[in-house]
Amino acid sequence: MLGCVTLVSCSKDDDDDNKNNTAKLAVTGAVLDSGETWAEVEGYVNNTDKKTNISTPVKEYGVEYSLAEDGAAIKKIKGSGLANSKFSVKITGLKPGTKYQYRTYVIPDDPNDTETKYGDFKSFKTVEKLEPYLIKDGITFEIKSEANKTAKVTRIDDL
Repeated sequence: MLGCVTLVSCSKDDDDDNKNNTAKLAVTGAVLDSGETWAEVEGYVNNTDKKTNISTPVKEYGVEYSLAEDGAAIKKIKGSGLANSKFSVKITGLKPGTKYQYRTYVIPDDPNDTETKYGDFKSFKTVEKLEPYLIKDGITFEIKSEANKTAKVTRIDDL
């Protein structure tokens, strides 16, 4: 009976670690914003063990991305500005209305563990090509981000 209780306890701890993404060194985050030819995505570097408070040195971290249907032409963007295990990168030069896949990568700075660690793949679709200006009730708007629903007023006609 005691062995059974221990097994359940260990199982719960493992489930909690997976829910909080603490078991993996590289965790892929969400898309923060996107436009016609760009997307900003986040990632996490979980390099501090919560039980021992010991950090794993990291040589490099960032995001890999590619077209979702081809996956072979992978491009890398190195991350910077890691704060509280979190970073973001802006992916540019994308095609409007196109689906891409991405994942976080982390390269440990450890001679005994040189294998690159990866987060799970996630995907996003860039915004369809937008009309640059929208006129409504004599006010002309320039669309800045459809995802964030932001625009800039560029002209107001006399009413």
